[in-house]
Amino acid sequence: MSLDSLIAVTRTARAALAAYRGGLRRLRPVTLDQHADEALAQQAADVPGLRLLLRNPQERIKARAEVRNDLARPRARAAAGQRSMASKAVAEAVAAGRAFIAEHRADVEATMPTAYHGVTADGMIALELYRLQLVAALRAAPAAELLGTYRRALNGKRAADAVACEVVERLAETRQPLAVSATDRAAAKALREHIDGVRDLRVPSNVPDVEALAADLVRLHERAELLAVHPADPAQYPDVAEALAAEAAAMVEAGSADDAEDQAALRELMAGGARR
Repeated sequence: MSLDSLIAVTRTARAALAAYRGGLRRLRPVTLDQHADEALAQQAADVPGLRLLLRNPQERIKARAEVRNDLARPRARAAAGQRSMASKAVAEAVAAGRAFIAEHRADVEATMPTAYHGVTADGMIALELYRLQLVAALRAAPAAELLGTYRRALNGKRAADAVACEVVERLAETRQPLAVSATDRAAAKALREHIDGVRDLRVPSNVPDVEALAADLVRLHERAELLAVHPADPAQYPDVAEALAAEAAAMVEAGSADDAEDQAALRELMAGGARR
């Protein structure tokens, strides 16, 4: 996958998360209470007889509960559908991002872009033979020797040096244990850290942070569980798809603010309720 494609997939996942967040916000008890009060007040303004009926405390409680339930049901279905969609979108983005990063971290040519320039077909055969010999020579070598080989290869920038980098990086990933003795542990640690640093530089700086998307999804799932919102695939449940279509714009709007703004709004709303 290209970087542009990864950015597009990540953008889709972020939008799905925002709508998911908005759907959950619209199900919070304080939000439902506020919207139910607003809807009931509007109904009373439009129907004079209802305004008189609502003067009865019991009738008002009953009417408010009915309005609140009418608001909550489609919102819950829409949030359930959006949970399913967001989970799929984030899973796709995370898988693509991790694969992209892994591929670039392992690309030695990003560190040595000219290493193979001018190498002939016979030269490539010779390099493959050299690779096999080097693997055999270093398979049981101390980590200190691997570290020295790696440092020299990075300074060389030739095709043989690129092969040596690939071999050492592969051995550092697959050989367990890497250190051959207690005194070799420091060299093993230094080698892993050095390789990590070199590989990190191979990854483009503008790669989307897909791990942050995964963390956001986990947090939203925790909120969803508290609100008893469980995933429902809109493709399998027509009522969920219908609710999602009806609620989509409101969910996106509600999810546009970040959590800090959301919490500030909630505190203000709760403070106003306390004053009343």
